[in-house]
Amino acid sequence: MRMWVALFLFIPTINIYAGPPTSDSSLVGWSADIIHRANSADEVSYMTDTEKEVIFYINLCRMQPRLFTKTILKNYLAANPGMDSNPYVISLIANLKNSKPRHPLQPEKDLYVNAEKWAEQTGKSGETGHGDFNKRFKSFMHKNNVMVGENCDYGYNDPLTIVLDLLIDEGIEDLGHRRNILAAGYNNIGVSIKPHKGYTWDCVMDFEGDFSY
Repeated sequence: MRMWVALFLFIPTINIYAGPPTSDSSLVGWSADIIHRANSADEVSYMTDTEKEVIFYINLCRMQPRLFTKTILKNYLAANPGMDSNPYVISLIANLKNSKPRHPLQPEKDLYVNAEKWAEQTGKSGETGHGDFNKRFKSFMHKNNVMVGENCDYGYNDPLTIVLDLLIDEGIEDLGHRRNILAAGYNNIGVSIKPHKGYTWDCVMDFEGDFSY
C-alpha cells in the first residue's frame, strides 16, 4: 500500500513471524572494502550490535544485490528447504538480479530515536502497523523532495532473518518493505529492536532520503 502525504512517502504494511530464523550468514566472496562500507553503523554509540547488524545486511544487499543472492540468500534458502519454490522468493531473486548497486545507508540518530519510540510504544501496547505516521515523521518533512518511509517486522531479533523476511515480503502485494530496502533515494536509516507484547520482538526501520535522487 502506498500513501502520498506532503511530498512523498512509502508506507508499506507489516510483516509478522512466518517461520524459523536462520543465522547462516557466510560472507565468502565479499571484499573487505564492501564489508567495511556496509558496516556503516559500526562506530555509533546509540545502537545495539543487533541493530547495527540489521543495517549491515541491508547495505550488503543494496551494494551488491547479485552477490547477496549468490551467497547470503543462497545460504538462507539452503537452511530453509522448500522456500526456493515460494513465488515471493522467486520474485526477490529476479529483482536482485536486475537491481543496480546502490550506495550504503548511513545511520542517523534522529531516525533512530523516531524508530525507537515507535518500537517501544507498540511493543508495550501490542499493536502493529504505522499509526500516526504523518505526525511521527512531521519533523523530517520540512525539506524539498523529502522521501521518508518505515518498515516494521515482528517475531524476530536475528538481524539477517529480519532483513530477509522483509526482502521476501511474503503476502505484501506491493512489496513495500522490499522496495524501501532497495530504494535508490534513501540515504539514512534508523533501526530499533524492542520486546513486543504480542510477537516477542518488534523491529522498526525508519528511512529518509531525497525523492529527486
